[in-house]
Amino acid sequence: MYRPWDDYDFFLRLSKHFQIGFISEPLIHYRLHDQNLSKNALARAECDLRVVDRALRSDSSLWQSLGKRKVSDRLYNLCLFAGYLHLDDENFSAARCYFRRAAKYHLGNLRLWGLCVAIMLPRPVVLEMKSLKRHVVSALSGS
Repeated sequence: MYRPWDDYDFFLRLSKHFQIGFISEPLIHYRLHDQNLSKNALARAECDLRVVDRALRSDSSLWQSLGKRKVSDRLYNLCLFAGYLHLDDENFSAARCYFRRAAKYHLGNLRLWGLCVAIMLPRPVVLEMKSLKRHVVSALSGS
């Protein structure tokens, strides 16, 4: 069964044994459809996180060779992005999980802690806060 993260995972594992490069010209035709992973930001973020987690579990030296700060930053950004996307979908329990996980990588980030606290509030309050944020952003971009 094909899973959307298989290609990313394959090339990541391949890069441990062979040099990988980038060719900036089209070599194949890519069929676009509604199920493309690139059209679903949440699925893409979760797939990226799954692949990075797997790579770190299978090769503990990655933390050292890439640098702990770089790996922590990548995991933080993936978790934060997935949390935001779940928050936009009003899936508060999943958002909380991702925000809590992101907090492990950047404990001192006050904005993240604010998000964690905010989504602990009752659902109607969170929805009202989201609505207020949209109005403020709209007003600021219109001025």
